[in-house]
Amino acid sequence: MTTLDHETMHREHREDRSEHASWLDDLRIWRAEHKRAMALLAMAEAKLLECDADLARHGLEIAAHEEHIRHHEKVMVQHEAGDEYVDHDKLAKQHEEYQKRHEQMRQRHVEMGKHHRETIAEVIRLLKKLNQSEG
Repeated sequence: MTTLDHETMHREHREDRSEHASWLDDLRIWRAEHKRAMALLAMAEAKLLECDADLARHGLEIAAHEEHIRHHEKVMVQHEAGDEYVDHDKLAKQHEEYQKRHEQMRQRHVEMGKHHRETIAEVIRLLKKLNQSEG
């Protein structure tokens, strides 16, 4: 037979109810924070889509620069073959301008790579953290 008296059981019920009320308050706060987090994740997803568009533009810039190199090489070959209509000084000036652009592209590429690696690492870290709470 149990030795608990009614007074003890009533007291424990009151304590449990008090704790339940506190837990329900916590849950209300946490649910509100989760809704805010979901909104922030939607904003993060939109930002990731913008980053993806930046990556695509960067690819187009690289392709355009590559096309310039092909054209420049072709014109240089014409000049080397004696084409009098090709202006060497103009070729040299174009080359310098495109080399400056190439350096800017290099710096942008490095910055994009760093941002990409950091962002992906954070997304993976967050997903791992969220997966820990399952159950």
